[in-house]
Formats: sequence, C-alpha cells, structure tokens
Amino acid sequence: MTEKPELSLRAKLAKRVLRLISRRRSQEFDIDERRSWPDLAGFLRQKRHPDLEIVPVTIGGVECEWVYRQQGNPLTRPRVHEGVVDKTGQSVLIYFHGGGYVTGSLLSTRVLTTSLAFEMPLRMLSVNYRLAPEHPFPAALLDALAVYNALLADGWNAANIGLIGDSAGGGLALSTAMAIRDTHKPLPACIALISPWTDLTGDSSSFQEKAEEDVMLIPEEINEYAQFYAGENCPDNPYISPLFGSYESLPPMLVHVGGEELLLDDATRAVDKAIAAGVDATLKVWPGLFHVFSLANELVPEARESMTEIMAFLEAHLLREAGSQKTDEIKENVNKSSTNTL
Repeated sequence: MTEKPELSLRAKLAKRVLRLISRRRSQEFDIDERRSWPDLAGFLRQKRHPDLEIVPVTIGGVECEWVYRQQGNPLTRPRVHEGVVDKTGQSVLIYFHGGGYVTGSLLSTRVLTTSLAFEMPLRMLSVNYRLAPEHPFPAALLDALAVYNALLADGWNAANIGLIGDSAGGGLALSTAMAIRDTHKPLPACIALISPWTDLTGDSSSFQEKAEEDVMLIPEEINEYAQFYAGENCPDNPYISPLFGSYESLPPMLVHVGGEELLLDDATRAVDKAIAAGVDATLKVWPGLFHVFSLANELVPEARESMTEIMAFLEAHLLREAGSQKTDEIKENVNKSSTNTL
C-alpha cells in the first residue's frame, strides 16, 4: 500500500474547506449562484500592487483583459514609434479560465493572472469566452481562435505567445492549439495546463475511482456541464475532448495535476498521447492534492512550488526572445511574496 504524502497544514485545511463548499454548491446553488462565488473569490484573492495594470479590451470581438506590471518592468511597456506599437520581443500569455465551460470569468481567474503578471516579464491576456448552456460548443473554441488570430493580425509573433489554462480552460487551451495547427496558423511557443479537462465523456478510471477523494469535483455536476457544453455534438469530438485529437506537431507542453482528482487520467492520458506523437511534454502529478490546487499559490506551499515550476517552463519556452529573468530570480520573487509556509 502506497503511503500518502505529508501535506502542509495549509493544504490540509484547504482540502477540508473545499469539500464543504463543493458539496453545498452542487446541492443548493443554481447556475447563476455557481457563477457568482468563484467571481467573488477571484476578486478577493487577486494580487494587489500599485504597479499592476488591469485593462479591459475587446480582441477579435471577444471580451478580454490585459494584466501586466507597468512600473519597474520595461519588458511589459509597449514601445511606440510614430504611433505604432513595437511588439518585437514582447511576450503574451493567453489565459483560459476553468469552470466546466459553464462558470468562470475574468474575475474568477485574477488570482492567477495578477500573480503571474507580477512575477514575470510578460503580458497576461485573460479571455472571457462564451459559456454554456447559453453558448454551447463551438462558441468557446471560436472565441479562443478569434483572440489568437487577432493577435497575429495585430503583429504579435507566435513565438512569443503562450497558452495556459486550468480545468476546462486547460482543455480549451489544448483544443485551441490543435485548431491553430489544423488551420495552418503559426503555433504558439508553449502550452501550460493545470488539471486539464480533456475527456468530456467521463470514461476514465480516475473519474470513477477518485469520486470520494476529490474534494472539489462531483461526477454528476461534471457530467451535467459536459452535456451543457457538448450540446448536440458527440462529447468525443476532438475539439470538445482534446484527449481524442491528434497531438502531432504540437508545441512543448507542461501539465500539472493533483493526485486525488477525478481528472487525473485526463492529464496522464493526454501527456502519454503527446509523448507518443513526439511532443516535448512533461507531466507532474502532485500526490494528495486537489483539482487546480496550483491556483492557491498565495495560500498553499505546494501550490507555490507548482507555480514556480510552471513559471520556469514558461521562461524556458516563451521568454527566450524577450530577455527574460533567470529562473532563480523568479523563485526569489515568489518566495518574497509568500510567507509562513506551514
């Protein structure tokens, strides 16, 4: 019998709180209420610093927001010459929020976008893609593609664009990369996925076996969201469930996932397929941890460690042309912003 890892006190407390919230959410909340609480949590937990700028913008017809560090970080300041922004060497990380394609927003994801924008010399672009059941597939994918193609049309270099997403947003980032490849557009530099939802059929061992361990996700709720998003389409459509798509020629990929979540196999099987297709793909399973635990990087030591590794990956693949910070400097910034690692 494999021994469970010794988690930090904060991780243990987080698991207890999340279990209470998730059970109540699924039993008592309607969709509007399920949408409101992560927005409130994201707003309250976002990093606040006078140097951070949050700028609402419409890109490709899609509501988005730029998040970046304005002062003390010249790499994020657009260079202007005769009224034209020079994007040479500028890096953009496009973020797709989680929420089962039914909940989530620009607010809910600020806990991570503000943290990454503060720690790294790049611009975060958070995408407020349309949600099901009002807007089922392919609405979210079309919005993601519209944003990416608009950036290319505006002069951004694909080699300086990365994709990142958590949960459903991780699945969307992966399906977006596949669609970019299939439409013969320049591929982004890299993809970072946090607990990605890649199989909306629910046909995996972990989906059945982790139901009691998972403190956040409830199988019945996930199946409901899958039906909302798929609509009249088969859930094994590769653009709905990217697990079933082709991984040929995709950019380097990093996947972090908790060892006690329903979507564990969604992550492991996707990485297995990517490696089999020759993709530079790396998987890290965090034993004892929960769905999208990395988003608790301001609270949980293990989450801070996860985000440090994700930032190092982004630095290696996305910031090479932008004169990035060194990995140890990124780690130092993370450590300075965090205290009391219980």
